[in-house]
Amino acid sequence: MRTAHGVWATVAVVTAGGIGLWTLLLVPLQVKPGKGFRILGYSAAGALLGQVVLGLLTYQQGYRPESNTHVLIGFIIFGVLLAAAWLQVHLTKHPAVWGLTLLMLAGLGVVAMRYVSA
Repeated sequence: MRTAHGVWATVAVVTAGGIGLWTLLLVPLQVKPGKGFRILGYSAAGALLGQVVLGLLTYQQGYRPESNTHVLIGFIIFGVLLAAAWLQVHLTKHPAVWGLTLLMLAGLGVVAMRYVSA
């Protein structure tokens, strides 16, 4: 479980960061994102949520990070995803906000990876 949590961290951060950047590149071009954008955006959110679940399962098995900051960041990511789900209608109308949210979550994921013992 610990290995899956470590590997999935990279997948979740790269997915969220890549889709966040793609979204912000579409905004100046005034391209309206379609169904593919929503699918990829939800995939990035799902990858991050999967990472949080894997982290909780790893924690439950007795593996503890070096710093509690890692766990705190996991809860912050979960809270932001919960707020994004609640504001889903607003985020689909403003793709730049969704892109910034994904970039922020990717940045939080990078910071969380820093607070893990090797």
